[in-house]
Amino acid sequence: MKNELNWETGENGSLPMVLTEKGLGLKGFSKFFFYFCAIISLMSMVWVILVSIGAFASANQDPTVPDSYKIMAMASIALSLFCISTLVRFYKDKSNYYKHVEISDGRIVYKEVTTQKTTEWEEKLRKYSSVDLHHYRYRGVNSWYVFLKNPNKERNIAIFAPEYNYNYADEKTKRDVLEFYGKLFDLPTNYYDLEASYKAMHPDKKNE
Repeated sequence: MKNELNWETGENGSLPMVLTEKGLGLKGFSKFFFYFCAIISLMSMVWVILVSIGAFASANQDPTVPDSYKIMAMASIALSLFCISTLVRFYKDKSNYYKHVEISDGRIVYKEVTTQKTTEWEEKLRKYSSVDLHHYRYRGVNSWYVFLKNPNKERNIAIFAPEYNYNYADEKTKRDVLEFYGKLFDLPTNYYDLEASYKAMHPDKKNE
């Protein structure tokens, strides 16, 4: 089963484990499709701005044109400028993104760089309490993932997520994956079904 998280590992999935994510992280057709759509969207918004400016200028010169036309033209310009700004900011944030996680020699070294801040820390593996498998539902699709659990939730590390075809893998397959990582990190394991996972992630709603 393929791990959707791009960890580089030793032989047969052993330690050390290294995860590096840079920029948009797009490849092949996904990369082409993203840039194609971004360029089309940008050209469309620039065209709307030019047309709206022309409409506004014409309305100013023709006193018979209702004021609502001018308001609509100004609103179109403002909305298009906002969309362009959002698109540029999104691209800048994603292209500047960098994440590097290394698990080796009994330690985890973590670094994440965004436009807003840089987060760095080191943690000893023995401070992690367990390897957990949680289920979740996203947009109507059930899936699951495995992570190293730390008392500080911000230092939890996702180590395995299945490829799409294995979202509905049987229980034995999931438990085999969990057991593999439990032995790899010499930590106890916990298996949570969908309901238990929800309660564990939302402790304030346990009694609902």
